[in-house]
Amino acid sequence: VYLSIEGVEYPFLLDTGYSGAIIFSEDKERTFKNNSKLELEGSVFQTVSSTTNGKETIYEKMPIRFSDYDLNVKMNVSGSIKAQNIGIEFIKGFDWLIDYNHNKVYIKRNQNKIEDTFKRTVSYYAKVQEGKLLISVKEKSQTRFNLGDQIIAVNGHQVLPENICQLLDLLNKTED
Repeated sequence: VYLSIEGVEYPFLLDTGYSGAIIFSEDKERTFKNNSKLELEGSVFQTVSSTTNGKETIYEKMPIRFSDYDLNVKMNVSGSIKAQNIGIEFIKGFDWLIDYNHNKVYIKRNQNKIEDTFKRTVSYYAKVQEGKLLISVKEKSQTRFNLGDQIIAVNGHQVLPENICQLLDLLNKTED
């Protein structure tokens, strides 16, 4: 299918395995005018075969045109995923009829919301790796911690095998 982003048409594949709305491969020659964005570094996505590691730019309220619909959506430009896909969050926003015999797709907008803004501020995310709690993602502008830094205690509680999952959950739900 084709989407027009900031007036330029691009081909996309439907990808029900991608939980987001739109993912674009980073291209140094392509720039967007939309300045409402969040820049992240680290292991943002888990794919079937690996975990990504690089720069991800998430644009909010990106103006797109899809068929006869003008929308504002959240769009990810990835420095590590080399795909140009529409994910399940976007797909669920439409009713689809795919005519394989005539190679045509018919769509109609439904009541399902397509996210257009960040759900929350991201400063850092942590993950468990080899029994340790590590900083795995950070907002590019953040300097307090580095990717790969080990978290040894949270609010005075030492990170132990018995509580590592609880502390990971707590950290990833905390704004800072």
